Amino acid sequence: MVQEKIRPRYVGLLSFLSRIFALFTGFAFITLVSRKLPVEIFGAWQYFSSVLVYFIIPASVINFWATREAGREKIVGRTTIQLSFFVSLVSLSLFLLLANLNIFVRTEIPNFILYIFALWIFAYFITTSAEAVNYGLNPTLNVISSIIFEIIKLFFGVLLVVIFNLSLFGAVLAIVLALLLEFMFFVVMNPKMLSGNFDRVLIKKWTSNAWLPLVNVLPGFIASLDVIFLGYLLGSNSVIPIAYYKAALTFGSLVGYAGAISFAVYPKVLKEGIESSKSYIEDIISLTNMFGIPMMFGAIILSEPLLCILREEYSVARDALILFSISNLIGANKSIFTSVLLGSEKADESVNSFSKDLINSILFKLPVIDSINSFLYVLTLALITIVLVDLKAKYELFATALAFSNLIWNFIFTTYYFIKVKSLIKLNLPKSQFMKYIISSLVMSIVLILMYPKSAVSEKLSLVLYGVFPVVAVGAVVYFVVLFLIDKNTRVLTRRAILLLTNSAN
Repeated sequence: MVQEKIRPRYVGLLSFLSRIFALFTGFAFITLVSRKLPVEIFGAWQYFSSVLVYFIIPASVINFWATREAGREKIVGRTTIQLSFFVSLVSLSLFLLLANLNIFVRTEIPNFILYIFALWIFAYFITTSAEAVNYGLNPTLNVISSIIFEIIKLFFGVLLVVIFNLSLFGAVLAIVLALLLEFMFFVVMNPKMLSGNFDRVLIKKWTSNAWLPLVNVLPGFIASLDVIFLGYLLGSNSVIPIAYYKAALTFGSLVGYAGAISFAVYPKVLKEGIESSKSYIEDIISLTNMFGIPMMFGAIILSEPLLCILREEYSVARDALILFSISNLIGANKSIFTSVLLGSEKADESVNSFSKDLINSILFKLPVIDSINSFLYVLTLALITIVLVDLKAKYELFATALAFSNLIWNFIFTTYYFIKVKSLIKLNLPKSQFMKYIISSLVMSIVLILMYPKSAVSEKLSLVLYGVFPVVAVGAVVYFVVLFLIDKNTRVLTRRAILLLTNSAN
């Protein structure tokens, strides 16, 4: 397997642009689906999406080690993919068994769709295993594959949901087909990924150290209990607040897309070390906030019309969207800090089994801290939810409670990680640049308020799109024009981008 030289600025910006592309295709897909599904069915889909997290946990174990081994130029492709194939069959069988035993919350989803969910488990395993190997070898290929995935998903979404009117069945099947074709892309573009032999010694090493990546997925395992908890407490009625929560999270995640710029930080630090990557880390923190801060302001101001893109009845979740927007900007920075911390750790290079070295390493400590974060989030949510149930609160308040709990603990633990990174390297973050991002965002916000699309608060999709998109476009132009005028670094970056595009064209 050939490993390319990792260029985090290039890969990070390419990743960010691919996420922007995914933003539009993803919203097109979710809009098609949400407008074809009743709120109850949409909420039930999101409930099962949270349930499925527990059946793909083994994939996280395999993929964790695959990336680290591939990043150190070891041949692990065939072993990773074959192991993922066999384990996926076990996971999907367990899911179908529990589904037939009626373990899960009763919803209005037909039973046959559960088999499509099972097929998704299989597709997820083999595709993410290919992603994991290539992430350590050639992150650029992963960026391209994500674009292909979004295009295929949207194509099949239109075909199956809109044209053939297959509703939720078509939506889930579109995702499965997109995953499988993304896997084929990896095989075609990097056939050497499948080179080598099925390495039983390597599997033994991964298995003996499975506790380490399992600790890594524990935070997500705990955090996913938020939706499971609502399902347990509210029963079949939980699908409506879950739908509101997921609708708000869909648009709140807009801001988190800025974190895509940090995509290449982890393999860069892993390969070249933290000191050699210092300037890259500083640049990427700055770039992440250059895009993330205005996106947060925009999502806050346009929260109500944005939610109407899905359906007008989701507009009541605007408070949750505002909180998620702030939380996701914090989370975008948090992802940089955790990538730096994990990439800088070397304790696993010479360890073949459970040891004190691993226990004392960041590889173990960081996910444990993240697990505490997730536990406090779910605990806070649980306490608030119990109060809201007693008060017979409106469903949208449950979504707001989820967002509020997420924001509080995200802020506290991101601050901790920032301090931890600064203890390893001396970061020189230009505060003046951050102020310029905020000033430019405030100017943009004034324009958004003056142009606020009141007509976009409507059930009619054409009115929503006609009202929202021009305002968003004008706001983006205003932000970058103001920033270009007041920030020298932005002018330099713009010239470099133009030069890069010109050279590419020639």
